Amino acid sequence: MLGSIAVLLNNILGPGIANFSGLYQQTGWLPPSFTILICVISSMVSGDMLLAAMRAYPENSEFGVRVEYGTLCRHYFSRKTALLFQCLFQLAMLCANISNIIQTAQVLDYFVADLNHGKSCAVMFYPNVEAFCHTSSTDVTPFGTDKIVLSLGMGIVALLSIPLGYYNLEDNVVVQNVAMVVILLSTFAWFSIFASLGLDRERVPLIGYMLVGILGGMAFKPYYMTDNTLLSELNHISAEAALVSVQAYAISANLASIPIFSILMRYNLIESHVCGPKAAGAVSVLLPFGVSVLLYTGEGFKDIVDFSGTFTSALVNLMVPSLLFLAACLGTW
Repeated sequence: MLGSIAVLLNNILGPGIANFSGLYQQTGWLPPSFTILICVISSMVSGDMLLAAMRAYPENSEFGVRVEYGTLCRHYFSRKTALLFQCLFQLAMLCANISNIIQTAQVLDYFVADLNHGKSCAVMFYPNVEAFCHTSSTDVTPFGTDKIVLSLGMGIVALLSIPLGYYNLEDNVVVQNVAMVVILLSTFAWFSIFASLGLDRERVPLIGYMLVGILGGMAFKPYYMTDNTLLSELNHISAEAALVSVQAYAISANLASIPIFSILMRYNLIESHVCGPKAAGAVSVLLPFGVSVLLYTGEGFKDIVDFSGTFTSALVNLMVPSLLFLAACLGTW
């Protein structure tokens, strides 16, 4: 039970929370707060419908059968429709994983910079091919924008998360429990930091945690026109508590979620007989890191979060469960 709660909480407070403060500055507190409320209600209803569809699966009234997302799609839909929804599921998991990887690597690169006289190091593939060390106190990474780099922070993320991606969900319970505690402590630390910086109501007019968005938006000067996020803004201030809380949050929340998304992708690929265990492991564990390198600098993180939130996640988490529920009801009737 505790492990299940930890997995849910760690993913609810995922990478998207880093964009909340800028969003509240840009649109005001009312529209995003109302949208969050709608998302909460929709998620609860969709979750119930998905559970009902799972319960209606043959010999699974007590949830004794292992039923994956792809299993339900193939059972209730035609072959072509099931294939379409399974592809959307894999794309949703891929986008979510990429956003976690990018954000964690960005925070770790600034952590490396703090230890290395303000500089982090990387291998650049575009516009030139070279190994270099650089620093930037204004961008979302220490390397500036318009570059394709394999950074030291990305390497650390890969080293820590790739082995966990080949484990099973049950094997990640301890990691999830520890991450949940650190996430809660980091979030409360942010509230104290926001208060110490001074809250200006004019920065968040009327028109993920909503408190992080509202208080974070009030604490910092408007930055939503840049490629920065809440975590990079916290990284740019000199307070040691801010640096520690950002690093603790990114490492705990995102690093704990990366193997979960990889495992879900791998489970569904294998269960759907799309590919064997080795190929499924490569696609689910290694592919997200390859794409993350391409999107690492500039607004790649924001773009992938926006795409995931407005397209893949909405379809996979809200619309498809509704269709599965209707199909299960029609089958029952």
